[in-house]
Amino acid sequence: MAACAASLQEMLQACATLSKFAAADSRHLRTVAEFCRDVCVDCEKACKKHVKEHAVCQECAESCRKCAEACRSYLAA
Repeated sequence: MAACAASLQEMLQACATLSKFAAADSRHLRTVAEFCRDVCVDCEKACKKHVKEHAVCQECAESCRKCAEACRSYLAA
């Protein structure tokens, strides 16, 4: 669970950073979106290891999947 908790903390920081850069319409938003996508993919993988034991891990994995998908859509545009 330690790796899962560490991934969660990284994901929270990455998403907070993405939100701030998006709100500022930063010229670095694409770079941050790529980074956030990668962090969310890693967090989703870590959470999937625990989905049968912990509902919160299932919820986190799903949220990370959706965030990574949104980042991919943004980057494809």
